[in-house]
Order: sequence, then structure tokens, then C-alpha cells
Amino acid sequence: VQIAAAAGATVIATAGSRDKVAWAQSLGAQHAFDTSAADREHLLDAIRDATGGRGADLVLDTVGGDTFSDSLRSIAYGGRVVALANVALAPSTVDTRDFYPKNGRILGFQITALIEHGYDPGPDLRALLAEVAAHRYRSPSTRRSRSRRRRRPTSAWRAGLPSARSFS
Repeated sequence: VQIAAAAGATVIATAGSRDKVAWAQSLGAQHAFDTSAADREHLLDAIRDATGGRGADLVLDTVGGDTFSDSLRSIAYGGRVVALANVALAPSTVDTRDFYPKNGRILGFQITALIEHGYDPGPDLRALLAEVAAHRYRSPSTRRSRSRRRRRPTSAWRAGLPSARSFS
């Protein structure tokens, strides 16, 4: 959310609770919708309204399952859906009528597969850590858990990366 907003995108977020919607808005989402409080058609209408009737240029689908078909339905002409995960652990049904008339594109992304095919995430991750260290982005790991206990921030060394301090 923060990176897209900083790049000038109009960020539309969907989340499964009011707390998560508020969190997405605090990170820079200009529009955020609670999927637990709206039926699917209402949600798609809200996204169309937020985009002036066009639909979204890019959808990052991290849920999969039934949500994937809604992602396809919400794109604009020439829009893209990037499937990042399937936390729903359910099959994603594709109706080609939801994207081919829009010349839409479906893309898959899995960092592990990229690494296995030669991508080195180190430079990109170091650049991102530098942005966090410069306070351009907030680390979501500082968010409090539901029990109100403070979560332990994920240490950069766990991922084999230099600490953010080394970028100061």
C-alpha cells in the first residue's frame, strides 16, 4: 500500500474487518472496503465507483479462491490481475468472460520460483530497507496484534540481510 501510494497510484484496498480497513487507510489507501460487511456485487460496484466506472488498472490478489474471480471482474480495460497467493486454500475459478473482453492479463508471482530461476532479491530488499530506515515507509511489523501485545519486529538478519542501520 505504501509503495503504491508513494508511486502515485490511487490505492483501493479490500480487507476482512473494519480494523484491517482502517490499517490499510493508515498506510495510504485512499479507498478501503470491508469485505465482511458487503456482498460481492456491492463491493464490485464500490470499486467501479472509486475508479470513475473504469475499474482497477492493477489488482494484487493475495487471497485466491472466490476472490480471484472478483479480482478479474474488477479490472479496467487492459487491466492486470497478479495472483500472489491463495490463502483461501480453495480453487480459483476463472470465467474467461470476466477478462478477455477487457483485454485483461493474468500474471502469477511467487518469489521462491523467481529465486529458483536466478533472481537475487538482495538488491531490491536492501533498497526497501533503506527506504524504511529513511522513514519513507512504516514497517507493518510494528502493528499491535489482536491481543494488544507488541509483536517482535522481524529482524533483517533473519532474512540474511544487513540491518537497516547499515543504510543510515
